[in-house]
Amino acid sequence: MKLAYWILATVLVAGLAAYTTARDSSGICEVPHSTTYRVFR
Repeated sequence: MKLAYWILATVLVAGLAAYTTARDSSGICEVPHSTTYRVFR
């Protein structure tokens, strides 16, 4: 159970990092960041 939770959390973090990197390279950085902050809050 705990192992599955850690795998899910790792995949989530990796996906978020990849999404942020893709947005940074595309040049649109401010909008996704505010959206991410709104989702996390």
